[in-house]
Order: sequence, then C-alpha cells, then structure tokens
Amino acid sequence: MAEMPADDQVSRIGLLKKFFFLDLVALQFGIDSTLWLATAYSYIATLVPSDLTNHYLSIAQLLPSGVQFFVSLLVGPTIAYFGCGMKWPMVAFILCSAIGNFLYSCSGLHGIGNVWGLIGGRMLSGLASGSSSLSMTYIVNSSSTAERLEALSQYRTMAGFAMVLGPALSIPLTIFAFSIGKFEVNGNNAPTFVSAGIALLIAIITAIAVHDMRAKKLNFFDVMIRNRDEILKGESVLWQVPTLSLILLFVSSFLMADCLFLMSNLMRSETNWDLSLTLISGLQAVVFLVALFGSLCTDVIRKGLGRWTERLNEKYYLPADLGEVEDKAKTQALTKKIVPELLLSASSFLGSIIGSVLIIVSLAVLNGHQSGKAGSLACFLLGCCVMMTAYNMQAASLPSLYSKSLPINLRTVLTPWYGATVALGKLVAPPVIAVIGGATRSNNGFIGGQGLCIGVALIACISVCLSMRPFVKAIALSN
Repeated sequence: MAEMPADDQVSRIGLLKKFFFLDLVALQFGIDSTLWLATAYSYIATLVPSDLTNHYLSIAQLLPSGVQFFVSLLVGPTIAYFGCGMKWPMVAFILCSAIGNFLYSCSGLHGIGNVWGLIGGRMLSGLASGSSSLSMTYIVNSSSTAERLEALSQYRTMAGFAMVLGPALSIPLTIFAFSIGKFEVNGNNAPTFVSAGIALLIAIITAIAVHDMRAKKLNFFDVMIRNRDEILKGESVLWQVPTLSLILLFVSSFLMADCLFLMSNLMRSETNWDLSLTLISGLQAVVFLVALFGSLCTDVIRKGLGRWTERLNEKYYLPADLGEVEDKAKTQALTKKIVPELLLSASSFLGSIIGSVLIIVSLAVLNGHQSGKAGSLACFLLGCCVMMTAYNMQAASLPSLYSKSLPINLRTVLTPWYGATVALGKLVAPPVIAVIGGATRSNNGFIGGQGLCIGVALIACISVCLSMRPFVKAIALSN
C-alpha cells in the first residue's frame, strides 16, 4: 500500500514532463487575464473624462470576452474542417496576445493617446484565447482516458498559479516609472509591457518545443446537419449530459467573473475602502494565492470523496440500464472515478454560496457601520477567497467531465466550446451585476447581485446531485 502514492507521483511527474510546454500556454493566458486588472481603471481615467471611466472600463472587459467567445466557438470546427495542425495556430494566437498587450501599453498619453487603442489591445488579447482552447484540445486528444483527468488538472493548476503570479508581478510594477521622450512607462502600462514580453517568449518556446498534431479532417456542421435526427433519436444522454456540463461551466464562469468584477470595482471605490493600486494588487494576489492552495488540495479532496463514495449504495449513482455498454465491470470501475468528480463539483458550488454570503455580510456591515471598514474588508476578502477557491475546484472537475462525455470523434471539435462557455460567463456577469448593483446608490444593489449568484449556484449544485446516473451512462457510452 505504501508504494501506491509513489506510483501516482511518478505518473504525475511523467504527465508534467509530457505536457509542460502546453501548460506554459495556460500560464501565459492566466497572466494576461489578471496582470492588467488592478491598473485598468486608473489607466483609462488618464484618457477619458472621469464620468466616462466606468463606461469604458466595462467596454474593455466586455468586448474581449465577446471575441473570446466566438474564437473558442469556431476554432475547433475550423481546425477540423481543414484538418490542419494545432501548433502553428496556437503560436499565432499567443503572438496576438503579445501584440495586443503592446498596443494596450502604448495607448496612453504621448503614445497613441486614444482609449480605443487600449480597447483594441484587449480585444487582441481576447483573440489570443484561442491558444488556450487549442492547448486543451491538444491535451485531450494526446492523453489516454486514465491520463486525461490528471493532465487537465495540472493544466488548471498552472492557470491558477498564473492568476497569483499576475497580481504579484503588478505589485512592484505599479511603482515603476521612467520616460522615453514624452512617453512615460509607469504603473498603468508597465505590467502589460511585461505581459507582452512573456507572451512573446512563450510563443517562441511553443514554436520550438511543441510537436505538431494534426486534427482529423471533419466537416462538423455538415455531420451535425446530416445526422440531426439520429442524434436526437439516439441515446439522449449523449447530448443532454454535454449540454448540462456546458451550463454548469457557464454558471461557474459567471460566479468567477462576478467575484473579479467586485474586486476590481468595489475595492477602488472611495466610498468603500479607497485602497491604493499597490495595495489592491497585493490583496488580489493574496486572494488568488489562497485559491491556488485550494486547487492544489483538490486531489486530496477528490480521493477523500472517492473513499466516501465506496460506502454509498451503487443504486444511487449506477444506471440500471446501461444501454449499449457491454463491459459492466469496466463501467463500475469508471463510475468510481466519475462520481467523486461530480461530488467535488457539487461541493464547490456550495462553496460559491458560502462566499457570496460572506460578501453580503461585508457589504451590509459597510453600509451600517462606516467605522467597521477594516472588518468589512476582511470579510469581503474572505468571501472572495472562498469563491475563487470554489471556482478552481470547479475548473479542476467540470472540463474533464465535459470532455469525457463527448463522443470520441467529436472531441477535437467540441472541446474548445469549454472556452467559449467560460467566455460567455465572463461576458454576461459584469453587465448583469453592474445593472443590479447600480439599482441603488448604496451597496444594497450589489447585495442583490450576490443573491442572484446564490440562486444560480444552488440550482447548479442540485442539478449535479440529480444527474449522477446520466453522467455515468453518457461517459460510459462515449468511451
């Protein structure tokens, strides 16, 4: 028994070596997503009137998410249609990030001097999300069923580490300044100059170190149209479960985007805590660090849930009718791996509810007692830590469940839809929470927004608990 962990460790080290350069793509994308957040408001404020700053900040968040949605939606079918390799499109997308961050950094005063140059730079960074979708597709197609969960978990852990590294890097960069003629490199644009350099370096490493993998040629839309009746009349779980997985991923992304929106808007507000840029970067780094620790503990939690699952009655989660599945013993073995993932997802949505409750408490304290700012800030940060930890747990389980539930011949095409769903959540959350939050002049509106988050998280949790049998059946049939 003592040798089992050692074997697992060797397997994890082997997977890390096998997919290390693809994990670097997650590192680059995570840094690109977080390094600019702390300074975005102050940077935009130098280019537009103060009463329009929030408006353009929302545009700078929404348009890149819209681009990310369409790129992630179309990149899989496009790659499959032409049957081309994944490596060079991945490199091209990463280079878009480098160019976009450089354009963003040069959009300040005495540079481009236009807020739309800044927004255009962020849109190019949204286009670069195609690299993340392709790298996940590469991992899914080049890993065995036994390897896939651990490989995607390592990929997600690298992304979580990047979310810590981004704000951590911005702490010293926010106090960094020098001039090139009239153009000034300062705390507003220095972080994104660094992000551009990191993207360029990882693009070069990817071009040199990653072996190309050609996608199987497939006209996805033609296949779906010609086989529409067969798909709908066949085993319904084969399309219901992937659809449910995407809905759960959307809810997860919505909750994460809600948390990021609150951190970037409420923490800088003069009527709340009025924090400096450097302090905001430091506190965000702490939140992401705690969330990363939770992500690293996911494997331990998963194994604990697996031991608990063995005590459950198999009738609760094992389908009575396995349809076309021939080897019932293999299905039962597969079930023991799937059910802990489902329980992990359900418990993480409960964590999201707890995080939203803590944020409600913090804002209620702030509204009632302005003298209690320190306590309300601590409660707010604790709530953000819980929500981001829950998101990392969801990101460690839901993508794997989604990819496993897909038919093998469509995984290359449909795996990037995970990225599209995440982008859609990021696209929807800021305007919805902003509208609800702006309904009153106090923080009561944002308290209402957290009520919405509690509702959708509760529905997601219940849906996971009620769908264990369909998930097991769909994954068994797909594999």
